[in-house]
Amino acid sequence: MLIFSQFTETLNIMEDYLMWRDWRHRRIDGSVKVQDRQKYMDEFNSDKDIFVFMLSTRAGGLGINLQAADTVILFDSDWNPHQDAQAQDRAHRIGQKSNVSVYRLLTTGSVEIDMMEKQISKKKLERMTVSGGNFAKPGQRRDGGDFTVETLKALLADDVKLDERGEAVGVDRLAGIDETEIVAIMDRAQLFAEPCKLPIEGKMYDIIVNAGSESMLDKVGS
Repeated sequence: MLIFSQFTETLNIMEDYLMWRDWRHRRIDGSVKVQDRQKYMDEFNSDKDIFVFMLSTRAGGLGINLQAADTVILFDSDWNPHQDAQAQDRAHRIGQKSNVSVYRLLTTGSVEIDMMEKQISKKKLERMTVSGGNFAKPGQRRDGGDFTVETLKALLADDVKLDERGEAVGVDRLAGIDETEIVAIMDRAQLFAEPCKLPIEGKMYDIIVNAGSESMLDKVGS
């Protein structure tokens, strides 16, 4: 698995725990030299006993190939959504043979919920012009369909509505995700079944399925 965080102090705490458990791991942050980066990547991709690779999100961007991983954990999100997207791509590299699940952790009752909504807002233009519009010329799509007001509304609708959904079903927004949902979203057999056997929306998680050729699940939990 790959674990990404914005903060090296957070990585320090995680590394202390991994060392205490005597779990083999590797780490890349801004202080790691270029030659050591390649060495750590090669060791991770070839040695199955090294099952955790920790990276700072900004340092773990371009040039990192960790196709041996099948799980990505975004411990905290970046204000720039493309930084997180690049982090996920470290596992989606040439040589990847497994389905990759991506878990994005959000803290209930915190600014992280607002940050996630800002990320979605920043990607609205991309969804309109690239994914949703599929333009050949203004007002018309390459597939022949019209770009209607309803289509525009659907593209602009926010994808993260944890607060509203929590209030609607009577969930304590400060309680966080429960053990049942944690176990469910970690069950890869159910996640990657065709179709997915889990509810797309839980009390404290969302499942977002990548529309591309590879099957990638992005869990938005707490």
